[in-house]
Amino acid sequence: MIISHSSSCASRRALGVVRLSVGNIGQTGDETQRRRIQKRVDADEIELTGWAEDIDVSASLSPWLRPKLGDWLNNRAHEFDVLYVYKIDRIARSVKDLCALLDWCDEHGKSLVSIEEGFDLSTPWGRTIAKILAVLAEAELEAIRARIKASREALRAAGRWAGGLVPFGRVAVKDGDGYTLRLDPVYGPVLIEMIRLFMATKSYSVVADWLNAGNIPTATDIARIRASNGEGRTRLEGEKANNS
Repeated sequence: MIISHSSSCASRRALGVVRLSVGNIGQTGDETQRRRIQKRVDADEIELTGWAEDIDVSASLSPWLRPKLGDWLNNRAHEFDVLYVYKIDRIARSVKDLCALLDWCDEHGKSLVSIEEGFDLSTPWGRTIAKILAVLAEAELEAIRARIKASREALRAAGRWAGGLVPFGRVAVKDGDGYTLRLDPVYGPVLIEMIRLFMATKSYSVVADWLNAGNIPTATDIARIRASNGEGRTRLEGEKANNS
């Protein structure tokens, strides 16, 4: 998928766009995306000026609101001429976002290259095909959300953990074919003290100040520590993971 190239390749600069959703099982990995993009950029003989890599970022989030890509689009557009993506759903998975991105490219004189789809977005037919793909991707995303919601509701009804980020003060423990949450021996007492402190003061800021004073890590920080040690479960698995 390509929109117009109006100047020589030698003078153009490329931005590689990589995205993985939360729970990246079943998706093309970030290393594969980078490798395919780099190969295409090299073949086109264009300078690669940087990467916009958004890992654990939902497909439903607008390109302009994503931590890395959003910064390039909003603040650093002058630094690149061509956006390279592995597939169109890595940069937009709704018709609204895709149309907005195509309009933005036109207004700012940018090109968009999608390596897998390989058709020309500078033509009306190419844009039509791109929008049809976006419609299909959007429908798939809604179906995935419905399956995830139904799965989580069934797990909660059975007293099982639905997956995702482990809440603060808890650990995921294997229980038969699934997992349940139990009190963390390290941070569980901290959670209990947080509850006691809030019940006594009715103030979130008091609890926050107490946590900051004790340098207590957040649930996200704890998940990263566990992941680096090969412990715990911080992402969805199986079919629940495919919210790409």
